[in-house]
Amino acid sequence: MPRQPAIGPLAQSAMADLALILRGTPSTARSAAPSRRAPAGPAALLEVWIRQQSQHVRPKQRQVLAALAVAAGDRLAASSAPVEVWRPDVPRDAASAELLRGRLVAAYLNDDPPTFDALVDAWASWHPDARGEVLRDLIRVIGPL
Repeated sequence: MPRQPAIGPLAQSAMADLALILRGTPSTARSAAPSRRAPAGPAALLEVWIRQQSQHVRPKQRQVLAALAVAAGDRLAASSAPVEVWRPDVPRDAASAELLRGRLVAAYLNDDPPTFDALVDAWASWHPDARGEVLRDLIRVIGPL
């Protein structure tokens, strides 16, 4: 069983907000509430959540990325035949976000903490829009709208 990275209470709260959004249940948390001008709906709430998580690089956002990678890896492992070494499940012409997602998931499933941590650090150095694309890609794997 791969080592799961530590997820603090703020990241757990953000993940709970995401779970509510993906289930279509309105969240009472301030962090997922759309502005008065934004359309209210699961897709709009998801975009607000992604924007909030990708704007800053703090421990909470790093932990959210790690939690999403773990969830995607667990979903992939549950739906696949067991293998000894996981490879990124992305096509050769994949976008950077897809490639990073594939490598993060493979590093988690291969129980390779140094590589996993280095990939989280690489994500943290990206532009907020690019970080958001990685989060969006991971969310597509775990619970598409």
